[in-house]
Amino acid sequence: MSSLRRDLFERRLWLVLVVLLAAIVAVPLLLIKSAPAAGSAAATPAAPAFAVTSAGPSASAGGSVAATTVPAKTLEASLPRDPFASGEPKLAAKPQSETTSTSSGSSNTPASSSTSTTSSSTTPAPAAMVSPSPATASSSTTASTPSTTTTTPATTPTSTIATVPSTTPTATQSWTVYSVAVRYGKDTSTPVRTDLPRLAPLPSVTAPQVMFMGVMAGGQQAVFALGSGLGHTGPGLCRPDHAQCSAIVLRAGQTEVITIPTRSGGHRKMLLKLVHISSTVTHSHSVALAAYQRHSAAGKCELALSDPVSYSAAAGTLSSVAKADCDGEPGAVPFPSPAG
Repeated sequence: MSSLRRDLFERRLWLVLVVLLAAIVAVPLLLIKSAPAAGSAAATPAAPAFAVTSAGPSASAGGSVAATTVPAKTLEASLPRDPFASGEPKLAAKPQSETTSTSSGSSNTPASSSTSTTSSSTTPAPAAMVSPSPATASSSTTASTPSTTTTTPATTPTSTIATVPSTTPTATQSWTVYSVAVRYGKDTSTPVRTDLPRLAPLPSVTAPQVMFMGVMAGGQQAVFALGSGLGHTGPGLCRPDHAQCSAIVLRAGQTEVITIPTRSGGHRKMLLKLVHISSTVTHSHSVALAAYQRHSAAGKCELALSDPVSYSAAAGTLSSVAKADCDGEPGAVPFPSPAG
């Protein structure tokens, strides 16, 4: 033992021995102190349950009351920690009111309805031979004038700012000119008449039965006025309506059978066929205007003879047919009139 003590002191191992002894003594003491604490916690009785009584109809009638017990921890967990907290999630920004969205949505509705009303109330353009109408246009091109501006600051009179002239590209107007080819006669062997002018009487000036009025907008249909007392069968559309069918509308390739009464009380049939409608595009305003104003002088005279008395709103007077309307047309007769 003496040699062991000498080794421990010489090698200074006695400090290690002291630490080990202290650990051997301290560990059991710590275990002994923690054991009673755990035992006391295990021996603690459960929290008393709150009795939640639900009073139903039987309670008011004097019957027995059924009690439902709920653990206290359950009730405590179901209640909010903060009695003033709403429990609702917080919003980072204020939401937009429904009134704003509703008003913005309702403001779009009248715009669409007004657009549809405007489109539905648009009336078709009258029959003509040029689209669009060049009558109101003054020139076919829009001249562009270069605009130049020189700006000199007031505070620095010696400095100048160079500007580049701005030019607008020239806008060129175009017009579509239509031409029709028609066959009118007893059968299909009748020669085709091409490039008919507006107000051309068919079959002739002295015996007008049908009059070509022009091409509808879009260049797909042509309008033919019918003489009084004439009947018709076929694909032609009546204008203005079936009760007053004063004109028919035909498409290219369609044939209408015209029934013409005679003075003897009988009738005869004629075939009216719209062979085709052709179109050309022009950028010349003068060419388009000439095509727009082109018409049959004989047809204009016959329309004037059918309504010989006209009223002038500007002058406020009544007048007969102008002599210029029938100059050079001695064989013209009023349109419409039954054929002989």
